[in-house]
Amino acid sequence: MESSFKEIFIEDLPKYSDWPHRIIGLSDWKLSSGKRTNKHIKKEYGQKWEKIHHLIDENTNKTLAPFLHYAFRNHFPSNLLIHINEKFFYVRTSKTFWDYIYKTISQYIEPYIAENKTIAELGAGWVRNLFRFFLDGIVDRIVGAEFTQEGVTAGRKIAEKFNVPGAFYHFDYNNPNKKLLPELKNSVVFTHNSIEQIPRLKSVFFEFLIKAKPAVIIHFEPV
Repeated sequence: MESSFKEIFIEDLPKYSDWPHRIIGLSDWKLSSGKRTNKHIKKEYGQKWEKIHHLIDENTNKTLAPFLHYAFRNHFPSNLLIHINEKFFYVRTSKTFWDYIYKTISQYIEPYIAENKTIAELGAGWVRNLFRFFLDGIVDRIVGAEFTQEGVTAGRKIAEKFNVPGAFYHFDYNNPNKKLLPELKNSVVFTHNSIEQIPRLKSVFFEFLIKAKPAVIIHFEPV
């Protein structure tokens, strides 16, 4: 594994994360009260993506690649604890780390890219995944569908700033935006740590996907 990845053993997890202590009751932690609602999600992620707007506005890079490195470096912690093939790693969120992450994801997406080379993400956040796929030359056009207005606006601002062909829409899993239907037809559609936020998916979402007729739907979600 690359030098950015430091393998650790399960008994050492408490040195790197508070969660083992919390889970086995050695330290207190507060559960969020009530059910997770659209209001909670919109507030939490709206605030997160609002910070991306500041990064876009203060950015001095002229091309997409250095901007993404700059945004990733400022948006994510400098270190993360991750799990790969039954092993635990403490990683530096360097360029090496992100190259590994997107190479891993891309291997599942690339075989399905159609001739139109369009990819759509539901719950796209500030659209970082799509911009990275475009930068890597996997796709020619991106479609970002996001619940928060802050995320939608961030995607539009980045695309305009760096001339990335794409479209950006508001999207609610349980009240899908019908304007997306022609965008999704014959495209690769995916989610990434997004559906996990929805307590219960209604049948209208599945009916929407059936009607959209994408080439393939791929979910990268925790299970």
